[in-house]
Amino acid sequence: MMKKTILVITVSMMIGLAGCGGDPYKEIKGDVVHVASPDLLLQGPVKIPLSEYKSDYMSPTPQVVIYLPAGYETNDAKYPVLYMHDGQNLDKWKIAENVSALVGKGLIPPIIVVGIYHRGDKRIFDYSPTFNKNIGFGETSGGLTNYGKFLVEVVKPYIDSHYRTLAGRENTAVMGSSMGGLASFNLLGWYPEIFSKAGCLSPILRWNVVEGEKLNKHLFFEKDAKIYIDGGWMETVERWDMIPSMRKILSWLNAFGFTQGKQYYYYELPSGNHNEYDWSMRLYIPLMYFFGNSGSGVRELSLTVLPVKIGKGDISTVIPVAELSNGMKMTPIPGAFQSSDPKTASVDKWGAVTGLKEGAVKITYQYGGIVQSVDMNVMAKSRDAVSVTVKITVPQGSPDFIVRILSLNGKSDNTAITPKKADSGEWTIGFDKMKGDYMNVELVLKDGKKAINSKGETINKKLVFTAPKEFHIDVAEWK
Repeated sequence: MMKKTILVITVSMMIGLAGCGGDPYKEIKGDVVHVASPDLLLQGPVKIPLSEYKSDYMSPTPQVVIYLPAGYETNDAKYPVLYMHDGQNLDKWKIAENVSALVGKGLIPPIIVVGIYHRGDKRIFDYSPTFNKNIGFGETSGGLTNYGKFLVEVVKPYIDSHYRTLAGRENTAVMGSSMGGLASFNLLGWYPEIFSKAGCLSPILRWNVVEGEKLNKHLFFEKDAKIYIDGGWMETVERWDMIPSMRKILSWLNAFGFTQGKQYYYYELPSGNHNEYDWSMRLYIPLMYFFGNSGSGVRELSLTVLPVKIGKGDISTVIPVAELSNGMKMTPIPGAFQSSDPKTASVDKWGAVTGLKEGAVKITYQYGGIVQSVDMNVMAKSRDAVSVTVKITVPQGSPDFIVRILSLNGKSDNTAITPKKADSGEWTIGFDKMKGDYMNVELVLKDGKKAINSKGETINKKLVFTAPKEFHIDVAEWK
């Protein structure tokens, strides 16, 4: 048995904060999922009868399906195997079309694909590595242990004994998306003697970030492991911390001595979303990384800024995407970013640009012998700043008064501001706050009397900063 290397991950490490392309597919209009081939080189799926592999590890036992290479019945060849979660969705992944296109062009050898169906409302339980109420699923989490045993002790032995497989770890991969991506990452670490490759598309790696030492100290990755991780910036980043969690895992892999293109392959899609169509469009990358030629030499380098607008105090991220000679795409970070004016905007190795003062700046990035840059204009105010105007009408002859901020975002404030009298006779006051802020204000004379409305109520106005707008306050009397 090969010597194992232990990966110990701690949560103390901190980091700053589309689609298919390339020569292999230009002949078919740049889109693998639309290949019109009458003779697919990967055929299936075929359901394996439950009676063949029923297991006490999982009740009910998931359905297993298999895709076989064309000509399987007429030769004696053995094949690598890719095990995929969410097996009932593989048609949406266009698995047969994707594999067939790559095999047909000689970019990967023929492979066997095995799909394991998810169990409906038990899916999250089956794919989650630990019980963790902090993730938000409570008792519905923590079933990956039994799912892993089912896959490793039941499904794989059955497949190896009934089909001509290259059964060794070096020819065995596991892949999934979302929670299936989380499962794949951890299964590779739990069973390095079984799997050498893990495809993690849009993975919910926040689980490993939250669990930290408790979960990650049990992961063992061989030095010849291949880990594919990707995700889109348009996914539910706020809920799942998709990109920050992926970057955290990436920083751990780098600290472990793993490098891009060898032990891992990392790709961020600025326009990527969380669905099977998007996963099918980039499936060619992990397939080529696992079973074919990973490519060499950078053909094209592009930079995308998200969000596009940046103001003083804001952070935007420059996302580099490198396209290799064989059409594969990757995001090579951390990397060599530079700012033309660090006093206007700074940039770190993760591409996080911080606006420091108003002005123009050029952010430059270099990779694979190619230099690319993007121009940015830092605004004087934050992109999330919202300006509102309050116009106040008071009884004729009213003395000067103040506007007192009672609370800001639910916290006591008690700041007093004097409004200005406009030519119209109204009094005005402006506030610049961040989008989403809210405050309560009251109007008070210097002698302590408060503003009263026409209903005889003390005026206590709530201002919500959602967009630039005007608020109006009518004072009937002071009391």
